[in-house]
Amino acid sequence: MLKATFAIALVSLATSAAFAGQRENFAACKAADSSWMNRWGNYVVAFDRSTAYSKCQSQFPWGPVDVRQAGCYLRGSWVKAGYYCQEVSFGG
Repeated sequence: MLKATFAIALVSLATSAAFAGQRENFAACKAADSSWMNRWGNYVVAFDRSTAYSKCQSQFPWGPVDVRQAGCYLRGSWVKAGYYCQEVSFGG
C-alpha cells in the first residue's frame, strides 16, 4: 500500500511540474514568435491533457474530438506548450 501511495505521489508531482512547464513554455513561445499566438496559442484550451479533453468534448458535443499538443521550437528544441481541440472528421 505504501509503494502504491508513493508511486501516485510521484506521478502527481511529475504531472504538476509538467503543467507548470507547459504554462511557462506557452509564455515563451508567445514571446519568441509574435505569429505563434495566431497560429497555435489562441487555440490552446488547457495545459494538461485530461482537462483539455473535457473542454474539447464540451465544445464539440455532436461528434468525436481529439486533443493535440501545441508547442514551438525554442533554442533548437521542441517544447510542449498546451493542448488544443481537433474535431475528428470522417471525410465526406
